[in-house]
Amino acid sequence: MRSSEPNNNESVMQTMTSSPIKLMIAIPTYNRLEKLKILLKSLEAQIADDSFTCTLVISNSESTDGTFEFIEKLEPFGAIREIIKYNKYKLQHEPRPDNWGNLFRTIPNSDGWVWLLGDDDYLVSPNCLKHLAQIIKSNDCSNVDLLHLTQARRSKGTKKVLKSNLVDAANNIGFLELLGWMSSVVIRASIIERTYVCSFYDLDYEHKNPDVPIHNSLLRDRHSAFRHSSHLLKACHESEILVVDDYFAEPQDEVQSSHSIERWREEGMGIRYMFVVDDVEYLFKSGRIKDRFTANFFRYHTQFLWDRFSQYVVAHLTQNGELDEYCLAFMERLLRIELLLRVPAELHLFRLWRSCFFNAVEDSVKARQQYLITCDKLDQMVRLSFKGVFSFDTFDRY
Repeated sequence: MRSSEPNNNESVMQTMTSSPIKLMIAIPTYNRLEKLKILLKSLEAQIADDSFTCTLVISNSESTDGTFEFIEKLEPFGAIREIIKYNKYKLQHEPRPDNWGNLFRTIPNSDGWVWLLGDDDYLVSPNCLKHLAQIIKSNDCSNVDLLHLTQARRSKGTKKVLKSNLVDAANNIGFLELLGWMSSVVIRASIIERTYVCSFYDLDYEHKNPDVPIHNSLLRDRHSAFRHSSHLLKACHESEILVVDDYFAEPQDEVQSSHSIERWREEGMGIRYMFVVDDVEYLFKSGRIKDRFTANFFRYHTQFLWDRFSQYVVAHLTQNGELDEYCLAFMERLLRIELLLRVPAELHLFRLWRSCFFNAVEDSVKARQQYLITCDKLDQMVRLSFKGVFSFDTFDRY
């Protein structure tokens, strides 16, 4: 006779669904004190619930706008039961600290979930944490390592939850669409260490493959603008993910602020877009990911990565009339993207587009060179030469 008591698996599932979900809010912050206060105010408004517990993990590695003093005084509030801080001044001659690295080293290893939040974003409703806990409880997350929460302004509010392999979802929605905006990412806490607290490139692979693109001279002092996304792709490419269409987080600014634009310029963010190709190519060539990608994999917002690359080249060419080393690096990565596309029709269209673009750039450079040659000839034709030194002594003749 079959026992009416649940088996071990059923008991485990019941325990998982009945116990509160452990949530951690992880915030890296740097010189955005007023925006950080807005974010924390939206956290303070969150309705506490028995379905979850919440810890705040915050990293401030070198702010100079009063953030240090503010965080020092920060104590648990609202639904936040505990605050774990990495809050240190950077000494004058110390190298610039790794704020992201400090954040991830501060996050405790647990069976909970970590929601990464930008310090210039906010939660759009007081039910966000409760809703997130309910989603985790109501879906089988045994093989799920990551949740993507649609940006509020881009959500249709259907509350639908799509379960998919990460690479499959990236091939349909876009790699950077899923993982690019940090405030849309919730990751299982137990994989933080193997995801982020490590080198992105394997040292043995670098040693065995000295000619791989990561040794490009432009990469010596820079890494890609989306290295955090590439870390996630590397660690979770075999994992299931949940894509949730509902209202959760939102940027505080409708458009990028002048402060953010200046910070992006200082950090070379536009240039660092190109290194996303290096990251993805490494994952494919090293065998981490077995198959090539669709064109949609390289989509971000309404553009593809090659659109952004070509815009940089055209802008620089228009302004300076020639190609610099970064333009050449962008164009070289356009050639390498071709090797990462798997759909024949998409590959054919990309080759046509790339050929037209390269020809137009070449024609522009040649036209510029011919223009300079013509101007030089014209200058030689009318240039005056002076022999000796002019003197008013000529008046002595009269």
